[in-house]
Amino acid sequence: MGRHHYSYGASSWATGLARLKAEVEAYAAAPLEDESDDHEAIQFLRQLREGNSYAADRKKRFVKECLQEIAASSGDTNAYIAQYSEEDLKRKDIAAEVAGLLLSEGQAEGAVDLLLAADRDASAAEQEVWDDAYIACLEALGQSAQAQAHRWASFSASLNARHLRNYLKALPDFDDVEAEDLAMTHVAMDPDFSRALRFCIDWPDLLTAARMVEERAAEIDGDRLLMLGAAAEALRPRHPRAAVLLWRAMIATTLARGLSAHYGQAAELLAECSVLDAQITDYGAFASHESYVQTLQDHHGHKSSFWAKLRAPGSA
Repeated sequence: MGRHHYSYGASSWATGLARLKAEVEAYAAAPLEDESDDHEAIQFLRQLREGNSYAADRKKRFVKECLQEIAASSGDTNAYIAQYSEEDLKRKDIAAEVAGLLLSEGQAEGAVDLLLAADRDASAAEQEVWDDAYIACLEALGQSAQAQAHRWASFSASLNARHLRNYLKALPDFDDVEAEDLAMTHVAMDPDFSRALRFCIDWPDLLTAARMVEERAAEIDGDRLLMLGAAAEALRPRHPRAAVLLWRAMIATTLARGLSAHYGQAAELLAECSVLDAQITDYGAFASHESYVQTLQDHHGHKSSFWAKLRAPGSA
């Protein structure tokens, strides 16, 4: 009884989907709805903002989405894919989605061909899903060495921590230590200082982060307040000199640009520099705290609101 009931339900479901698909296709074939009842001014504004093809494009997208939902519900992978145009499949994110469907159907070679035919230009998010799909296809084809090579290439290009972790996991015992050291050397040399610093803090590798801060201090972007603040707090316990350099960069940007709304925060950071000064026995090539404060006074002594906040109760 139960099996018969299930079969009847499945049959009804398939019939319903078929009927729905026919109605959607009929709607797709029908002419666009007449919008002539709208006031002439409304029609003009719509064409000005949306163009003459807007209504047709909107209808086309709606039909495609409906047919894809129907195909997904009925488990018809080919029908789902068929709704994408050749131009759609040139997009790396769509190519990755379709490659995943092909892979689930055991068509790894076709999935790879599709991925390789996609355009090279893509956003970071689109590139990431493309890389994931490509690596999955290579693994499915038994090409583990190529998959590893692509994980490393993807990490090198984007500093994607997940690709690096997966790369390290696939290495034999003890080889991962040497590979991680090589990866951190690559990170420290990345042309995007902020991206590299964020990677080191998140990984975490605070020693590499501290060294990079000191060796590339001139590249610190003092506008990145949230990221630099988080990095300084992470470095503060064991690398106070690097933390101070990050705070100094934030203070310098705030004062140089006259960002009075941030003067209170800058005063707090200078106070933190004063606190850590007791822990720093050697500033190396950098100015001591006393010399740094004197330089601030020489260049920004006229910014009385900043110095007032520094001398307020609770400040250094």
